[in-house]
Amino acid sequence: WSDMHNLRAAIVGRAARDRMDGLKVMLGMSPTQLTGLRTDIDLPTWVASACGLTQNTASFSNPCLQAQFIADATTYAAAIQPEYYHLATEINTLILRKLAIPNDNEFAFFGLLFQSAYPQVKAVSPNTKVFVSFQYELETNLEQSNPGSWDIFLNAYRGNGTSLLDIVGYTTYPSSSAFLSEKYATPWDMPANYYSAAAAHLKSPERTAFTEVGWPTQGSGSEAAQKTFLERLPELMAPANPALVTWALLHDVSASTIRGDQSVATVGARNCDGSPKAGWSVLTGASNGVSAVTDPLGSIQIFPNPLRPAMGQTAMNFTDIPPGTRLRIYTLAGELIKDISANAFGNASWDGTNQAGKSAASGIYVVYLQGGGDSKTLKVAVQR
Repeated sequence: WSDMHNLRAAIVGRAARDRMDGLKVMLGMSPTQLTGLRTDIDLPTWVASACGLTQNTASFSNPCLQAQFIADATTYAAAIQPEYYHLATEINTLILRKLAIPNDNEFAFFGLLFQSAYPQVKAVSPNTKVFVSFQYELETNLEQSNPGSWDIFLNAYRGNGTSLLDIVGYTTYPSSSAFLSEKYATPWDMPANYYSAAAAHLKSPERTAFTEVGWPTQGSGSEAAQKTFLERLPELMAPANPALVTWALLHDVSASTIRGDQSVATVGARNCDGSPKAGWSVLTGASNGVSAVTDPLGSIQIFPNPLRPAMGQTAMNFTDIPPGTRLRIYTLAGELIKDISANAFGNASWDGTNQAGKSAASGIYVVYLQGGGDSKTLKVAVQR
């Protein structure tokens, strides 16, 4: 929040350039300081001066502070008209204030402030999806310690009646988060239902959105682990059915930029010098989205994988397999979806439908290939 005045011209200009490149804009502001456990209010100098507040006396219940926050939030909304706008990033860290001050209510106070700000932001930017984001590993930990708290935290921001959370945002760093009691050494250690809780706590018509997703390549991670995490991401995200998923950093940054945290600083898909990491092609679908798998049936090419019908992709193609190879496509639950065979040229395609010709749902599917005296199982994905 305290950077909003100094950075406004740069951010407005950047948003305009990005739109010229066909990109959508997701804007996030943080009313808490990005240091420590993020429990301190990020009090701008102009708010302190206008409201007569200090860091020790600042509170989200203060009417003057509330008015200043709403004024800044609506100014940005009017100037940029962002498609997505979270008025607080990782706001559930604010609940940790209770560890030091049991009677602290700043998390609830900001919930009421969000409810007041929501209609005013929508008034100047009607098409913007307005929300707040929660740190997923922290939310998981808090729910484990206090069952039922997940819904309580979301309800503090929903208001009465139809939810004021156009989407429910989450950030997630499963390899290195200090908030989760069990850190995952590799992406394969993560259960397939890791993100299912995000959908389980929704209230109609809410959708989830993962505004920051990352796996580091230094510190608690490696390039190989990041690539594997990206390959597993469609499977892991499928139970949450998110409206969008955003990778945290395009490229690495200096650790000093992110409070000396080497793990967070290296979640980029490219290095600081711009050179791509091993997971870059997975993230971007580079090389036309081709993924090569060497197995007894030969070097099988699958493209595109995942299949994205919304992007105009009409079929997933399998090439370089023995002619006549039988491909049976199953759900993870074992339900047969499609039974197809490779042609005389060693090619086969799946149009993303089931045996009845209806579109298969988004998710991970298992392909069982049988031919040339061998058999093999592979995983593919559909993203609608």
